[in-house]
Amino acid sequence: MLEAELILVKKPMHDQEVPVRQAKRDPRHVTLRDVARQCGMSLTTVSRALNHPEFHKEETVERILSVALELGYNPAYHDSARRLSLRRHGIELLNHQIALVFPQDFAYSNYFRLLFAGIWDVLTPAGFGLVLLKSSSFVSSQLPVSFARGEIDGVIMHVTPSDWYAAITKLREESNFGPRPVMSLLSNSIPGCSSVEVDARCHGYLAVKHLLGLGHRAIMYQIKHIDMQPLWHISERVAGYQQAMQEHGLDPAIHLIPVDIGAAYWEIANEPKQHHLLSALPAVPRSDDHPLLVQLRRHPEVTAVLAHNDASAILIRHVLDFIGIRVPEDMSIIGVDDTDPMLDAEGRNMLTTVRLPLEEAGRLAARELIRQLTDKDESQQESRHFLPTELIVRGSTAPSRR
Repeated sequence: MLEAELILVKKPMHDQEVPVRQAKRDPRHVTLRDVARQCGMSLTTVSRALNHPEFHKEETVERILSVALELGYNPAYHDSARRLSLRRHGIELLNHQIALVFPQDFAYSNYFRLLFAGIWDVLTPAGFGLVLLKSSSFVSSQLPVSFARGEIDGVIMHVTPSDWYAAITKLREESNFGPRPVMSLLSNSIPGCSSVEVDARCHGYLAVKHLLGLGHRAIMYQIKHIDMQPLWHISERVAGYQQAMQEHGLDPAIHLIPVDIGAAYWEIANEPKQHHLLSALPAVPRSDDHPLLVQLRRHPEVTAVLAHNDASAILIRHVLDFIGIRVPEDMSIIGVDDTDPMLDAEGRNMLTTVRLPLEEAGRLAARELIRQLTDKDESQQESRHFLPTELIVRGSTAPSRR
């Protein structure tokens, strides 16, 4: 129902003013043309004064704003039509909407919560909103209609490496998204998008150098299940391991031993909802079948283990505890991320780990995306950023006793 507005009109044949009810126009139907007509100005003048008041006289702008307010003009009701009109003339306006492609349960993961916090810290003050999409189904599902409408300005993605090319192709084939910027966050660097990465070679080097300094000479390192592991990432990390070994005069082929703990154990360690339950989980259904223990029996000279991340380090420690191998007295462990604590008997975090600058990575990805959206001269240039890492020494590493 339309609102009723009380106005005064002259009654014919008399000078007496009487109240009469007249319907007020729905603000959704008030257009810029109505404002221009009421002001007695051209449509172009009114449009320019509202969008660029700095180029017009103050009294002119105030007059237009007053009339627009009086009529109830709301530009939001006509934004789609305005954007369509400008697009016909080759002019694109920012929608201030960014799509974030993350795992469905990212809110349960300390790793992804820190990345998200960094992104949010930058996008919110800049007036951008987020559209959240599941990375697990991004390639197999249709893009949301907001992409087809041209409402998404850019994308920040963290998907499995095997899906990256399919994801980029999918976005580039959407005509109303097309060449808009895409940011790879802590994953592989691939053609077609910019990236924010950590120096994997550096943090592999730091970890092994620390263990060598403690006297360890046979070091086992964890590799992910082949279907889930970004090959570039692991090869760079291993290159760091090898560099540290070679600088110490050791042959990496002899002194570095890989271990794949298997997909099932990997899923236990990296199921975010179970991170707080790791210490309560049984190590394995049959301890002697655990791939870590099988590999340790083959290489009894090993005195330290490099886990893929903190969650895996916690699971590895739990497996070792199950068979009586003490950390760090018998075996040293180093994690990666500095997100999940390995608690000692007093409830303190004892995990030596390589800290990744996760919040800064999120902030940098968001800043770079905004720069590409607003800097027209640079918008089409792909960028690649590397962030440093830091070794945090705690109580899960100790001098080798062998």
